[in-house]
Order: sequence, then structure tokens, then C-alpha cells
Amino acid sequence: MGDAVGQGVEVITVRQTLPLALLIIIALSLLPAPGTAAVNLAVGMSASDVSLGEALLVAGIASFLGFDTTVVVHYHSDVRLPLSGVLTTLLFSRMLDADHHRLAAWRSQGRGWGQIAHDLGVHPGAFNKLRKGLDIGSMRDDDFERLVVVWTLSRYYGVGEDRVRGWQQAGTPLLGVLIALDLGAKSHRSVSDLLKARRSLHSWNAVADKVGVGKSARKRPQKPKGGQEFRGHASGATAGGGQGNAAGQGHGQGQSHGQGQGHGQGKGKAKGH
Repeated sequence: MGDAVGQGVEVITVRQTLPLALLIIIALSLLPAPGTAAVNLAVGMSASDVSLGEALLVAGIASFLGFDTTVVVHYHSDVRLPLSGVLTTLLFSRMLDADHHRLAAWRSQGRGWGQIAHDLGVHPGAFNKLRKGLDIGSMRDDDFERLVVVWTLSRYYGVGEDRVRGWQQAGTPLLGVLIALDLGAKSHRSVSDLLKARRSLHSWNAVADKVGVGKSARKRPQKPKGGQEFRGHASGATAGGGQGNAAGQGHGQGQSHGQGQGHGQGKGKAKGH
């Protein structure tokens, strides 16, 4: 009898707690998985293709926006931002004359781009360069970063955004589009021909070999065709935050390197960016 009562109590307890457990499981299943908000630029790409594409993208971001590559690597490897997030962070910094250290910190803490723009007091018209009438507050962060990547590839290589989106929609990841654009610029082959060659060869390195682009050259992007407005006022911000732009006093001209130390006897004043 006592055992029966005990069993009854146990059954009631399990039945009462089961709905709560189910609710917890359902709630957890609805939460976004870590990292899913980041743009996946390399869906389905092999490790060697990703390595080549990321090398081009890191150097390309630095070249397009006038930063040292150490800045890009720092935010990607140490701050753990995806490369699409690094690109957007540094583009924000240039477009809005904002501190990229603060932007990267906000983004790494999970603050969305719409919130960041609001916190900076940005006028909606500031993003007309990316798309006329763009309302960043109504966009998902991954959609906005994807737009930034497409826009950057278009400006960097001088092709229409619709063509970049078309290659992507046809099944080529954006990192693959980048490789094809860069190899095309170096080998004077069409992107369509290069994408066709990639389908018949085992890697983008094999395609590069076929069109005669050497191993070292294929990892260095072509010089950008656009984006001069972002590089005009800054010759290369560093990961440490120093940007030299002062002439030295004394013997010769002082050229600042990160901390603003002039050559000769002069000391240049460093302007942090």
C-alpha cells in the first residue's frame, strides 16, 4: 500500500514536471544557434578554396579601405568577428568617421548594425552609397553584411552589383565569386569561363594554375578600381590605433609609423583612428 502511494506520488510529480521540461526544450530550440547570424561566404567550399578566398578578402579589405592588414586579422582572429563583420565595421568607420575599435567592441558584444547606427546618430541618408533609400534599421544583420560584401566586390572590381548577385544566386558562394573576379582581372579571362573551369577542376588553385596565375600572385588581390574616397584621408590605420600624419622637425621629414615617431630628430603627432 505504501509502495503504491509512493509510486502514485512519483507519477504525479513526473507528469507535472514533464510539460515544463518540454517547454524548456522548445524554447531552447527556437534560440538562434551561435554564429548563424554571420554571413556564410563559403557555403560548400573546400578548405583550400576557403583559404585562398580568405587570404584575398583580408588583403582586399585592407587595400579597399586603407587599413593595414594587421587590423583586419586582429578583428577576425582575436575579436572573433566574421570577415563580413570586419568589412562592415571598417566600412562604417570610414563612411561615418567613427572609431573602429569601438564599433568592433559593440559588434562583438552582439549589438546589431541598426542599433549601432542609431547610437551613432547616423542619418539614414548616410547609407545611400550602399543602396538608395536603405533602411538599415529594418534589415537583419546578416542581410546587411551580405549587401556590404556584394557592394564592395562590385566597387573593388568594377562590375555591376546585379552580376555579383547573379553569380551568387547561380550557386557560387561570395568567396568563390571573389576568387573568380580576382583571377579574371589577373588572367584577362571572363568570370563565366573561370566558374565553368572550376566546375571541371578540383580547386580554385587548379584553375589558377591553368590560367597561369602564380602561387604568390593569386593570394594578393588586384588593386581596387573604386573606393578612393575611403582611402584619401587615411594612409593606413594600424591595429594599435596610431595613424601618423605629421612632418618631423629637424633633419628631413618625419614619417609616422603607428605611434607617430618621426625620422631624424622630429617627433610626429599621431592621430588615433
